[in-house]
Order: sequence, then C-alpha cells, then structure tokens
Amino acid sequence: MRKIIMTVSLAAATLGSAALLATPASASVTDTFIGKGDVQTAFNLNNAKMQAAVGTDGKGVTFTSSQPATQSLTSSASQVVTEHATQSAHRVLSCTVTVGGVKNPRVFEADGTRDGVKVGSREGSRTGSRTGSLDGVLNASIATDARKTGQWTGWNITGFLSGPAFTPTGVESFDAPEYGTASFTGEYAFGDTEWSGWVAEPGTNPADCLRNDNGAEITDLNDVTTYGDAVLTTTDFGTESFGTTEVTGLEKTGPAKVSATINGITKAIN
Repeated sequence: MRKIIMTVSLAAATLGSAALLATPASASVTDTFIGKGDVQTAFNLNNAKMQAAVGTDGKGVTFTSSQPATQSLTSSASQVVTEHATQSAHRVLSCTVTVGGVKNPRVFEADGTRDGVKVGSREGSRTGSRTGSLDGVLNASIATDARKTGQWTGWNITGFLSGPAFTPTGVESFDAPEYGTASFTGEYAFGDTEWSGWVAEPGTNPADCLRNDNGAEITDLNDVTTYGDAVLTTTDFGTESFGTTEVTGLEKTGPAKVSATINGITKAIN
C-alpha cells in the first residue's frame, strides 16, 4: 500500500500577537493519499475491525497534520536611566564694615562641590523566537478503486478542514535589547553644597559681614555663589520593561507528520 507523503505549503501566514496560542495560515497539501494498510498497521487492525472503525459514513477515522515550526518575535523595550553628576561652587561674600567713621572693606571666598542626579529613560527593541508546531485537521474522503468494484483503498486528502495553526511548545526566548540614546525631561537635581572653608585676611571673619554689633555699620553687603558646569560621573541603568510581544515571522523547521484518530486514540502513520 502506498504510504502518504505530506507536504504542507504555507501560502500566506497570518502574523498576529504572540499572546495567541495559534496563528492561522492558508495552506495546501500535495501528494495526499493515505493508504488503508498504513492505518491498519498503525492500529494493528484486521480488515473487519478496520471496516468497523471506518463506519458506514466513512467518518470513523480522522486525520491531523503536525509540522515543527518557529515563530520570530519582537517587542519594544524601555529602561530607566539615572545620571549622577558633580558641580563646583564658588562663593564670594563682601561688605564694608564702618567703625568710628572708618570704612573697612571685607572679602571672603569659599569653594565647594555639590552632587546631583537626573532620571530619564532609553527606548529600544528586542528580537526573539518561540518553538512550536503547525497543527491542522485534514479533509479526508474515502478513495475507491474502480477495478475492484468500488472497494475502498484509502483516503484522498484535499486540504485542511481547519488550520494549520501554530501551537507553542516552548517559551518565548529573547536576545538582549538594543537601546538608543537616553533622554531626560529635566535638569540635574542637586543637593547641598559641601564647602572647603573660607579664605580670608588674617584677623577677619565672615561673621563680620553678617551682623551689626559693637557699633559697626555693615554696608555694601553682597553674597554671590556661582556654579560650574555639571560633570557626569556615573550612569545607572535600572528597571527594564517590555511591550506586547508581536509575531514577525514563521519558519517551518521540519517535515509534516500525519496521525490518524480512531475512537479517541491517535497514532502516527508516517
């Protein structure tokens, strides 16, 4: 008896969300004859039992096809990015201290630094795959041999009654994401400045400009702090999040296998 050879041709796979358990595809089947003897051998049935299994309407035996396949996947990616920076500071405190009509100018200087952070994100994408199979129910009809007064010899397969649809057998597996340049919505947020100490003339004190006592008059008071450019020190890449997984491709990775089902029992026949 001639053994079936299945060739499933995927004409136009419909690619949808990988969250679906199945991806339908239009398909055709060629070289599609299943010999009666192949089914009998698989189920160890004699002619009488085979005839009883087929039934008067020929629907007692059904056939399915399964073919290994792999889906190509993609999803968007986003990652929190935190930049740390330092900034120099220079403070100048000046005033005139007048005591007994004598004006005494005072100038005090101090240097320091302060640390800051700003938070943003970077966007990208990742690609991956998921293994599975293309499964479908075959459209089978009894094949007869006119030379043997209509005796049936097997089944002709004219296509799929349903499917083939992708059924995943593995989990989604992704490569490392590829990201673009990070973007930030604001500037650095700086903390308090740490000062190294005042630079002053001997015998003077910054407090001289900040109080009126002992008959001193304080005028021309100025207290100005200037900051240098923010200098990036470190960058932290934090939490990642991913968008909905999308299917971008479907590749067959092996030959189609055909199985027959009789009374709820399924066995491979090729």
